[in-house]
Amino acid sequence: MRRSRLAVSAALAAVVSVPLAGCGTQEPAGSGETAGSVRPAQGMSWEEFLSRVYQEADTGIYVANGDETFTDLEQLREFYEENFREQKVRESQGGLAVMLRDDSPARWGDAEKFNITYCVSTTFGTRHAAVVAAMADAANAWGSVAAVRFVHRRELDGNCNTAQNGVVFDVRPVSGASYMARAFFPGDPRSARSVLIDSSAFTTTIPNLTLTGILRHELGHTLGFRHEHTRPQAGTCFEDSNWEALTDYDSSSVMHYPQCNGTGDWSLTLTNLDIEGARALYGVATGEIRGFGGKSLDADWNDPVANGTKVQLWDWLNGGNQKWQLMADGSIRGFGGKCLDADWNEPVANGTKVQLWDCNGLEQQRWSVLPDGTIRGFGGKCLDADWNWPVANGTKLQLWDCNGGDQQKWSVIFQ
Repeated sequence: MRRSRLAVSAALAAVVSVPLAGCGTQEPAGSGETAGSVRPAQGMSWEEFLSRVYQEADTGIYVANGDETFTDLEQLREFYEENFREQKVRESQGGLAVMLRDDSPARWGDAEKFNITYCVSTTFGTRHAAVVAAMADAANAWGSVAAVRFVHRRELDGNCNTAQNGVVFDVRPVSGASYMARAFFPGDPRSARSVLIDSSAFTTTIPNLTLTGILRHELGHTLGFRHEHTRPQAGTCFEDSNWEALTDYDSSSVMHYPQCNGTGDWSLTLTNLDIEGARALYGVATGEIRGFGGKSLDADWNDPVANGTKVQLWDWLNGGNQKWQLMADGSIRGFGGKCLDADWNEPVANGTKVQLWDCNGLEQQRWSVLPDGTIRGFGGKCLDADWNWPVANGTKLQLWDCNGGDQQKWSVIFQ
């Protein structure tokens, strides 16, 4: 029942002089090693291993290997016997990896994956709004690329703890922990399903590291994903062999610590391989894109579907011409397998037609679904419904300068 967490010492941003084991994480001069802050080396004794383990005062959970958690000494000892008494390295050459439980991937079932509910404790105080916003952005990063959906139950924020059974997990503050944040894996009991955020996450000076980035990483764990740097290809920071590969190895993955021979930075953003892995586990999300006046993004019906097919607003009819997939390359794929496309012109003008066209990977078919509800495309312009009120079926879609208007706000509703 191991739960993983982003274990980033504040020392990473400080002047350092004492190199530590594992990923090469370092601490400030004169500080020495802190229990739980280093990754134990293979071949050490049980006593030495135990001395490097951090125990949370409030939960009693043990934290070893920098960011792995265990509910009791029996689990911790089992982990030590399997992974640290002698080196064990899985031979697989895969990349983004999923946690295994009883030799099967730890994942949310099809009846659960679109309703992964959470609350954000009001005990964050003045930081509550910032955590709510960061969680929403991090949840959207995963939910916009794979068939999963995190749902914030705001009405439960005032009573948000491990006893709150109205949500799948709670998000709560801690202070003085050996990590900036920690999470859990699918299949953990409710008492263990928490995302805990240490106060250090709000004051870090590590370049590019934000609360949203930290939570993108943590929500990856809640979906079942292991650290990418536990792969043999990383050459360091080995954790254990309890994983199964989903993609090729990705040293820039959101799940890969940069200090563990990673090539990404601390922005911790999803890569194309992260998206590919998430879709391998959960599938590509197919759903409605709902816009102005509550109407749906709709491809004007014809069969076979031709290049240049008009894209418009229409009442939701649950037809194939109203279902869309957000692809890893930034394209939005719809009816007949064609892509949402901005009619080419340079420079891009307001009023540029939006249509269906054969997918070609070009810039006019790349879109970004942003947390503010806009869908931004070619030339940085927004997907826009031609203004009229009341909104009529057949309202044309176009590109227009982003202006924050209701006609540029969209909701992706996966099914």
